[in-house]
This record gives sequence, structure tokens and C-alpha cells, in this order.
Amino acid sequence: MFSEQLLLPLVVIGLVILTLVMSGVARRYQQQQAARRSVVRRMEAAIRQVELALERLQPVGLDSAVKQVFRGDVVDRYRMIGRVFRRYPGLAQCLEQAEVRLRNDAVNVAGVAPTIKDEVELQRLLGSLEDLLGYLDGQGTVHPLSRETLEAVQTALGERRAELLFQHHEALFRAKQEEGDVDAARTHMRRLMEALRTLGPNTSRVHELYQRAAIELDTPLAAAGGSSRSTGG
Repeated sequence: MFSEQLLLPLVVIGLVILTLVMSGVARRYQQQQAARRSVVRRMEAAIRQVELALERLQPVGLDSAVKQVFRGDVVDRYRMIGRVFRRYPGLAQCLEQAEVRLRNDAVNVAGVAPTIKDEVELQRLLGSLEDLLGYLDGQGTVHPLSRETLEAVQTALGERRAELLFQHHEALFRAKQEEGDVDAARTHMRRLMEALRTLGPNTSRVHELYQRAAIELDTPLAAAGGSSRSTGG
């Protein structure tokens, strides 16, 4: 039998060991919780970025295959949130809504790029396209895309950007023609050609738009003035 003199140190040592063990457990739990919160925050930020960009780009009419990639990634991210944080508020509703948007976007048709004359609105739309391109170049989708799919999506976004630029500058070019402002009209075509040359992508569609801009620039403005031909698509 231990004497009281031996028992007391053993009790103290036991309490110290228990405290250390419990402290380690608590620390590991806190670390796990912090890791979960970090994952959820990253998923939430990515979802907001994608959904905001797609919402702003509704008037642009993106190709359904492009939207499917991003909508599918939003669904994947909500599912990942559910795996690391099952009690995430409103998760079931968020996931259901994301799946509905995924199904709805599967049947959408891109159509012709709209003519956006307002510079501020144009830059807002171009910025949203850049957000999606940056998203693919940065963190990427939860499930990595094949090289073919990634290049197809990037090309589609880049061509839509080129089409928006063409429609914008071509419309203002004609407006300045009608006003008789030759220098301003030519400036719009030059800005367009420079944007197409630097931004690309290097595709037949962008080459076509560039050539059309070059033809407009080389056409004598006096002869071209008042023309009302459509430039859509």
C-alpha cells in the first residue's frame, strides 16, 4: 500500500498527464474545426464568384456546355460542404436550387451576342467573363476538367468576349459615321482591332471579326455612311 506521501505525487502526475491528453484532444478538435471552416469558406467564395458571374452574363447568352461546367462545379461544391459540415444551414435547399439551375441551363441556346453600347455595362460584362476565365486558371473546378474540355470552355468564353467587343465598337463606329465624325469612327475600329489582336483567342471566329473590322476601317467613310446592314453573329 502506498503511503500518503507517495500517493499525492502520483495523483498530481496523473492529473498533469490527463490535462495534457485532454489539451491535445481539444487542440486537435479545434484544428479539425478550423480546417472544416476553411474548406467551407473556400467553397462559399467560389460558389459566389461563379453564380454572380453567371447571373450578370445572362444577357450575353453563354453556350449551354460552358454553363454546365460552372453549374456542375457549384453542385459539386455544395456536396463537398455537406461532407465536411453536415449541419450547414440551408444546405439541402441550396443544393436543390443549384441542381435545378444545372438542369435548366442544359437546354439554353447561346444565340447572337447582344450589342452593348454603354461602356460601363460592357466593361461589367467583360469583367464577368474574365472572372470565369480566371476561375478556371486559378483554383479550377473541384473535379479537374480534361484538357480538351478546359480549352473548349476557355475558347468559348474568349470568343464571346471578342463578339461583345465587336458588336460594341461596330455599333459606335456606325453611329459616329452618321454624325460625320470620321476620326472618332476610325478610333473605334482601331480600338476593336487592337483588343482582338491582344486578347484573342487565336481562332477562326476571332480572325473573322478582325478581318471585318479591318474592312470597315479601310472602307471610305463617305461611301459607307448611313449603311444599316446587320453585323450580328
